[in-house]
Amino acid sequence: MKNKAAQPVAQAELSLVDAIDNIQCPLLKAQALLAMTFGEPGEAFRSMGGDYQDRVFWTISDLVTEATKAVTEMAALEGVQA
Repeated sequence: MKNKAAQPVAQAELSLVDAIDNIQCPLLKAQALLAMTFGEPGEAFRSMGGDYQDRVFWTISDLVTEATKAVTEMAALEGVQA
């Protein structure tokens, strides 16, 4: 016999894990893109055209915005205001 009381808790935990993934994934992608813009790897990036560089930074901005929204969603799951 299944414990019905345990099911909502398991669902809440899954939602929290999903929320954490929704924050971590875009931040890791943004971090990887940023790592290519400075230091030795950045030399190749800086030699590329301005349009390409703009697209990279717009993508980074979109990823950070996505992570920020995910923080707000996670806070709502936890019942706090972000």
